[in-house]
Amino acid sequence: MQLAVSIIGAILAIFLIIIIHEMGHFFVARAFGIKILRFSLGFGKALYKRTGNDGTEYVLALIPLGGYVKMLGEADVQSVPQEEMHRAFHRKPLLVRMGVVLAGPVTNFILAILVFWAAYLIGMEHVKPIIGRIVPHSFAAAAGLKPGDRIVRVGETPTYHWQQVVMSLLTSMGNVKKAILWVEPKGTHRVIERRLDLSGWKLDKRNPQVFETLGLSPYFPPIKPIILKVLPESPAAKAHLKSHDLIVAVNGQRVKEWAQVTETVSQWPEKKIMVTVLRGQRTYEIPVYLGVQQRDKQKVGYLGVMVKAPKYPENMIHLERYNVLTAWVPATIKSWDLLKYNAIVLVKMMTAKLSFKTIGGPISIFQAAGQATQAGWGIYLSFIGFISLTVGFINLLPIPGLDGGHLLFQLIEGMIRRPVPEKIQQYGFTLGMLFVLLIVVHATINDLLRIFGSA
Repeated sequence: MQLAVSIIGAILAIFLIIIIHEMGHFFVARAFGIKILRFSLGFGKALYKRTGNDGTEYVLALIPLGGYVKMLGEADVQSVPQEEMHRAFHRKPLLVRMGVVLAGPVTNFILAILVFWAAYLIGMEHVKPIIGRIVPHSFAAAAGLKPGDRIVRVGETPTYHWQQVVMSLLTSMGNVKKAILWVEPKGTHRVIERRLDLSGWKLDKRNPQVFETLGLSPYFPPIKPIILKVLPESPAAKAHLKSHDLIVAVNGQRVKEWAQVTETVSQWPEKKIMVTVLRGQRTYEIPVYLGVQQRDKQKVGYLGVMVKAPKYPENMIHLERYNVLTAWVPATIKSWDLLKYNAIVLVKMMTAKLSFKTIGGPISIFQAAGQATQAGWGIYLSFIGFISLTVGFINLLPIPGLDGGHLLFQLIEGMIRRPVPEKIQQYGFTLGMLFVLLIVVHATINDLLRIFGSA
């Protein structure tokens, strides 16, 4: 049931963002009297099509990675009938055509503000950035950071939750040698300065985990080793472990937390271990032949059970909730901050400070959407807002075939006082689409390599 909800939630999120973008183009074009020939959600072979009373062909296509609005006179200018010239895209004033192109990304930005507004209205709970563990001899250890420290500011940016810490650190990456962290040590109310040396900091190209590479991990409440669910066909299922079993020992070693179980299990891929469980009032010692999974290029043992996620204490939760009127302010600020973050990440990739191998593709987006669906309405709406902003931002890049490419040709037209030759535009469109296709393929390969653990 949870998987079905995740899939439905992911599909709805992605289609909402695509529909909103294309509707921006559609309605602005209609408002200026431009004839719409086709409104397509997705690319490739049509799965469903119908022609409306307005003469527009509405299409649902096979590849759901975008869509397009085809307008009269947008491409084949020569085929436009004389009697319909007044409804052709190319006959409209330059500012009107620029407005039609900008409408898609702008509606994405508006959607982001709207969903963030709704999320703040519902209330979003974030875990405060309290450090759980420090790896010896790491960047974090050298900076003097300690378990229990709460990061209250990075530079001049207040950090109420971990997402803000990540964004601030990635923004600093490659720009400063040392990041200034202001922390509140455990059990105190004083704030002290820590200098985090970033000069030798590099992210893993395939799996860009910020905290792991710095040598720290967020605090996570201890999890009791009580089995919530046994996954079908897993080693645990074959060994007849059951829901509600309390794991009390692994290979004769007593365990009190789930982390102790996972640490032991990971060390024995494809080996037999003895799991001692308390079931009701009786204790059972059960042999389990572990499976194997790839993790960080290494084979680790796999048991195949789920445990109940722990609940954070109230004093560790930062709640953001506003009323109908005030929620617009943080929603707008968040949208702007994420837009700037997208630009900063792009610049870091173009200047080789961040690897292109960190780009996530359709699989990553689908997985993230599914996870957001399970996390509650606030997180789900925030996910839609972030992806909508990203789609709007990417579409404004000056790449032929994207909205930004059309806008670039229009700006050139405004400067030279005549349209860019159609042949040049067509060459640019072909090259631009090939470039976009290569990026999508590259990002999808990155996804697959993360999933299957290849080097």
